[in-house]
Amino acid sequence: SQVDRDPEVAEKQAQYAEKQAQYRAMKAQHAEFSEEHMEGLTEKAWEQELRKLSKLMKKACQLMEEACELMEEAWEELLVAKGKHRKLLVSSARAVLATVTSSANWLHEATLAGLSPAVQCVVLDEAGYNPDAQMPQLLFFKAQLLLLVGDHKQLPP
Repeated sequence: SQVDRDPEVAEKQAQYAEKQAQYRAMKAQHAEFSEEHMEGLTEKAWEQELRKLSKLMKKACQLMEEACELMEEAWEELLVAKGKHRKLLVSSARAVLATVTSSANWLHEATLAGLSPAVQCVVLDEAGYNPDAQMPQLLFFKAQLLLLVGDHKQLPP
């Protein structure tokens, strides 16, 4: 997809992967602080090992915070990209297949985005199945042609 080819997105992915690798390396170092390793140490050696562990844990926390910041930035960029793609889709769609309600929501979002999709024809299949209260929503499309397809033997909603 277009988002996957974006160099900024690729850079963020690389940064996140680097943070993950650093965190894994720190986890491996943490494994060195096993009970067997700590047994038999003098009190001074114990304190040194605990200081090392404390520094290691602080670094791990810092890495996690940086990774979270990268994820938040990536999420915000993804939302922006989604909005751009939605605008492109709305402005260039030749056909929209949806329920009456979801198509009205789609049209409402397009209007809020400052777009006015050019809809020439609206086709409602199984028209007898749709509640009468939904029919006026189709008028918001301002289509030149509204085609209702169904039969009088259709079961009511």
